[in-house]
Amino acid sequence: MKRTLIAAILVLAFSAGTFGQFDGLNGPIAKVEKWSYKTEDKSGNIVEVWNAHSVTMYDVNQNGIESIHYRETGTVDERYIRTFDGSGQLIQVEKYNCFGNLESKTLYQYEGNVQIKRGYNANGDLDSASDTELDAGGNWVRMTIYDVDSGAVSSVTENTYTSDGEPLSMKMYTDEGELPITLDTRYDVEGMDYISTSAIYLLGSVFMKTESGTRIIETDKHGNWTEQRSYEYKERFGKTEWFLINIYRREITYR
Repeated sequence: MKRTLIAAILVLAFSAGTFGQFDGLNGPIAKVEKWSYKTEDKSGNIVEVWNAHSVTMYDVNQNGIESIHYRETGTVDERYIRTFDGSGQLIQVEKYNCFGNLESKTLYQYEGNVQIKRGYNANGDLDSASDTELDAGGNWVRMTIYDVDSGAVSSVTENTYTSDGEPLSMKMYTDEGELPITLDTRYDVEGMDYISTSAIYLLGSVFMKTESGTRIIETDKHGNWTEQRSYEYKERFGKTEWFLINIYRREITYR
């Protein structure tokens, strides 16, 4: 298994809690500011530790045209500029580093229900390539990632959704057809708004399994969440239960 694919698998596995994170927005959004905190147990008390801060600007068509990610010091870490066509389809993303220099550019084209994505580094060299099949709701149901040197398929990921369009399952396959990772989501169970279970397989058997849950704590008058918390089901201090891992807060500005 290629090193790049292993890295992708680990990222998918440990970001399972963000899959289907209820990030859809209702209402005339102008700006969304988001803070993320990790939690630490200090002498029996849960302490919030800053993890991330970002701001996304939206145009009148509800497209997220600019995102800025900040460091803990308040300085800019990364900046993304997105361009959409007249029908609202994403056609370009530019990423700038903390110095304001262009770091990468991603271009999107569409053929029917297929989104063709090609990423280039600051020198204009191709460094990523994928084709994504979209359903009628704009959800991606099948993503094929290619090796940029040979053009061969390196992995295929398939998603399914509920009737409401919420993520239900994900399966990633290698270029050899092996299944190294799966992700399944359940809703409104065990006091959580949703629970995601990820599994990494090795030689056809489960090598590692993690279970994370998300609970929406507060919403605004438009039904958009303003605070949500993520939990991990694990053993600690001699018992297995849900432990608070992250806290997310959003401040939403409407037009």
